[in-house]
Amino acid sequence: MTKEEAIVLLVGTLRSGGWDGEEKEASLLLEVAAENGGINYRGLHIGSVAAPPPSLSPSPTTMKVITDHPVALNSPDHIFPWGTKRDNTTDVGFIEEIEDYFGRRNKIKALDIGCSGGQLTIDFCMRGHDAIGIEGSDYSAKNFRANWPSYYNNKLFTCDATKPYRVVCAENSEKTYFDLITAWEVIEHIKEEDLDCFFGNITTHMKEDSIFCGSISVIEDVIEGHTLHQTVQPEEVWRSEILPKYFSTVEEFPFKNKVRGGDNFHVLLKI
Repeated sequence: MTKEEAIVLLVGTLRSGGWDGEEKEASLLLEVAAENGGINYRGLHIGSVAAPPPSLSPSPTTMKVITDHPVALNSPDHIFPWGTKRDNTTDVGFIEEIEDYFGRRNKIKALDIGCSGGQLTIDFCMRGHDAIGIEGSDYSAKNFRANWPSYYNNKLFTCDATKPYRVVCAENSEKTYFDLITAWEVIEHIKEEDLDCFFGNITTHMKEDSIFCGSISVIEDVIEGHTLHQTVQPEEVWRSEILPKYFSTVEEFPFKNKVRGGDNFHVLLKI
């Protein structure tokens, strides 16, 4: 992605959240992000501009999502749209590090849970990878926000991640296994009694060499009386008690680039 393209994307993303700045301000934000390895601005993590992706337009998805619960109707994030109404975070530097981790520049299968505007998913696809995103709320789909008008039910799907779902091959309905599954500041939004199903859905779509990467906030988040963070625990409790129930390996996040910043910690998990 060129700097000019990044500016246009950043302006569009910020304006969808009510920002009324100009392109020169977005350009300055990108320069500051490059100097500091990424910054947080108005709840958006802005990464540095990376090299142009090898693909100019993503090919049609090879996957589809099967669920009896296409919307998380009881989730505070759907009842009171906040992040799903505003977020569209991505970081091409993180994608490049994932490419280095797996030792290949294309055809990494990736799933982003709680994808919001879907930009991370689309950026993976633009680089030749096979990626999809799922989002619990249909706010962005119904309001034609961010990437949803172009990719709804193609690369971006609505799905309640706390209920059983399957990702399968679009051609033969065989189960899909991902190289990478991510969730950025999503897990704390899940009620503790729903974590078994949430993580069960993740691990059933992982292989022995798959990895999960994500961030977890450890602070309460109450906006206009709506409690958005349903499970708030110290980092040590997550690392030593909760995550080991579902994963054999809980590692420090090894990558320099992060899709989300703020009051959270990052992990890499393996089954």
